[in-house]
Amino acid sequence: MKKVLLVFIAMMTMTVAMAQQVTHVIQRGETLESIAQKYQVTVDAIKQANPDAVNMIYVGMRLIIPVKPQQNVDAISRSTNGGQQQAVSIQTQSQVAVQEVVPHEQMPIGSTNIESNSKLNTWRYSGRLGSNFFKIKDAEYISFSMVFTLGSHYYFAENAYLAAYLGYYGATLDYSYEVAKNKIEKYAVESHNIILPIGIGVNIPISDKVNFLGETGPSFVHALFGSVKTDDGSTSFSKIDGVERFGSFYTISAGIEITSWDVNCMLSFSFPLSSKSANVAKDTNFFGISLVFEN
Repeated sequence: MKKVLLVFIAMMTMTVAMAQQVTHVIQRGETLESIAQKYQVTVDAIKQANPDAVNMIYVGMRLIIPVKPQQNVDAISRSTNGGQQQAVSIQTQSQVAVQEVVPHEQMPIGSTNIESNSKLNTWRYSGRLGSNFFKIKDAEYISFSMVFTLGSHYYFAENAYLAAYLGYYGATLDYSYEVAKNKIEKYAVESHNIILPIGIGVNIPISDKVNFLGETGPSFVHALFGSVKTDDGSTSFSKIDGVERFGSFYTISAGIEITSWDVNCMLSFSFPLSSKSANVAKDTNFFGISLVFEN
């Protein structure tokens, strides 16, 4: 009877061990393939245990991993004083590092704790370096501006954030106009400004390795100093009466983020909100390209 009972206990212990599960929190740059390789399970097994991960995964998402620990069962038989005694030893060796996983059975039901790597309700540092190009009506040359900003993103949802930046905006605007028949007057406005862009953005996974980036909002610029250049020379803003130093424009940006890269690219389209400022081209839409990062 003892022999049967010991064998039954051993079989139950093996069954429980076989069913062991752990929870993995997805880190930046991880894919289902890399996670499956880490735990030595198949991608299909992970998808079967996590129906929500079949089409999309994202940073901070919890995955239930059906781990199958390596088992070593040794049956030892020996005789003592003409009797037999059976001993069954079961050893389970988990190949999962403790600091990388949280046992599924220890997770409180209905827990609302936010993991530190989740973006929800967090601030993230961000920066942007870019340039805008535009052709002012009747101008001979292409005008351009350069923008460098630092700021932060506040994630009010897992994939949506509020953005605010502060930085430098330098613009060179080339104009030309007809002052008389067959006589064209040309001049250029060069300004160095403080810029304050604000807006709302999204960072949405579209595959294991690629996210869609989108951001929109106004930018406010104020000229610290600048000059107007003509054929007769250059005149500083400080010597010109009535120069409007405050300007604004609205920008719509979109791009692709490669999750394994630290810096990514966005394209933008902007149009002026002010029509009389020295640092924003009047009635001229412009396109831009910029490098962006988020920490």
